Parts: sequence; structure tokens; C-alpha cells
Amino acid sequence: RRQHDPVAATRRQRGGVLRYLLLILLLTACGTKYPQTPHGRFMARCARCHEPDGNSATASEQAGRPVDLRSDEFQTEYTDLRIRYIMLHGEGKMQGIGGLRDAEVDSILRYVRALTPQGPGLLDTEADSP
Repeated sequence: RRQHDPVAATRRQRGGVLRYLLLILLLTACGTKYPQTPHGRFMARCARCHEPDGNSATASEQAGRPVDLRSDEFQTEYTDLRIRYIMLHGEGKMQGIGGLRDAEVDSILRYVRALTPQGPGLLDTEADSP
């Protein structure tokens, strides 16, 4: 029968906590940090599927239909309210983005509205409030 060693138990607990904290630190360090600007928020939350320029090639492959955020068709047919709803709740195969505050949604929406086939029309030189 093993005797309980409180010192060894404390060491094991500390070792487990330290490994857990190290893992969190490594995972956090792996992510790309973007500035708190409309472009930065778009890059952090949207560009993985919708591409940095908004052409949505990756999302189109996944969803099965083109959704070019830069197109006149998208810019005229999708209202701000509809885009906000899609960002927060999703539509079709796109999942909503969790954890966004209203100001962040507004910031991303401003960036999406400024997208054109020639590139973003929004100058993104200073941070906006979150």
C-alpha cells in the first residue's frame, strides 16, 4: 500500500499547472497579432476564408458559390443590417463570429464596405476604438 506524500503531490500539481500555462503561452504566441483597425480586424476574423482582398475564393470553395465581397452585386444587394447579422449569426455554411462587440462589428463592416476589385478604398492608418 502506497503512503500519501503531500510534498510529492504538491510537486505533481505544480508541474501540471506549469505545463498547462506553457501550452497556453505557446498557443497564444503562435497567433498573428493584427492592429485594432478595420483592416486588422478583417484580417484577424475574416481573411482566412474571405481572403485578404475580399475575393472569397476559399469561402466559395467551401460554400459552393462565389461570394466576392468586392463585387458591385454584393455591395448593393447586401444591406449593412444583413451583413451584421451574417457576421454575428452566420448564413449557409458560414458560421457566425463569436465574441465581437458592436464597435468591432462596425469596424469590420466599414472595411467590407470599402472593398473594391482594385483593393480597399479605406485608408487604415490609425486605430479605431474597439
